[in-house]
Amino acid sequence: MLWGEVEPASLRGRDLAAARRANVGYVFQGDGLIHSLTARENVEIANRSDRIAVDDALTRVGLTTRASHYPSQLSGGEQQRVGIARALASGARVLVVDEPTANLDRRRADEIIAILTQVVADGQSVLVASHDPHLVDAATEVVELS
Repeated sequence: MLWGEVEPASLRGRDLAAARRANVGYVFQGDGLIHSLTARENVEIANRSDRIAVDDALTRVGLTTRASHYPSQLSGGEQQRVGIARALASGARVLVVDEPTANLDRRRADEIIAILTQVVADGQSVLVASHDPHLVDAATEVVELS
């Protein structure tokens, strides 16, 4: 597997870390947000230099009107969407998403599934770890671990 023209297995130390930052976006099972920052500021962490990418990511997850709110002012689903927006704003080629629908009610979980489905439809790769059968049903490929 190549990241652009680079074989990641050939990289070490800082070069590997830089390649990972450029190519892989992470969405944590817990919100992984910095609670003293607004939703916008949390997304900006991934890409401080590209305001358009930040705005686009917030739009894609439906949070433009909540961008100035702090995580404590957001629902669990909104917090999860901020995490997804942060990964999208990074410009990463692959999103690694851990249990994105855990602890969400069905309606909010379905919103997250719809967002991730659209991300894939837009041509981005998404790797998800999940126990949610609805999310598994939406996947294009499934690997079951036991």
